[in-house]
Amino acid sequence: SPSDLDGLEAQLRCRTFVLKPGRWQPPPAESDAFGLYLVDGLLVRRLQVGSARSAEILGPSDVLRPWHEDFDLYDGADTRWTVPSPARLAMLDGRVTSAIGSSPELNVALSGRLVRRTRELAYLAALSHLVKVHERLLGTLWHLAERWGRVTARGVVLALPFTHEILAEVVGAQR
Repeated sequence: SPSDLDGLEAQLRCRTFVLKPGRWQPPPAESDAFGLYLVDGLLVRRLQVGSARSAEILGPSDVLRPWHEDFDLYDGADTRWTVPSPARLAMLDGRVTSAIGSSPELNVALSGRLVRRTRELAYLAALSHLVKVHERLLGTLWHLAERWGRVTARGVVLALPFTHEILAEVVGAQR
């Protein structure tokens, strides 16, 4: 509510930082931080296990905790982050974590974003079991258009700065 927001406004102010295109190394973990909130732009999280690779695309309003990559426990697993175009992140630090704990509405909203990300990954995992690459690609493009597409008179425009390599990693295509 507006009155609750007024009381939390100071706690919800956070540090933001701009990411330039290229490889990104997440900042060190803050023990009391809820995570990072993607304000603008896109991130690509690439995971390699042995010779298999996958990619996850994150966009505005996604919440991430990049310092909780436990894949180093698995031999041969590696996570890389890349920024395809300028992006802006907000650090949801200890003050924000405290505000989240004192506001059920805020807690539900941010938890909902984490659940959405989990459901999207489950959807993409299901798509990866389709045999034909063009079906996996079509399902992925529909998913991306649902999140970031813009409806025009000629159809849905999906203007994302991705290479064929990134799309191939998202759908699990190989040469």
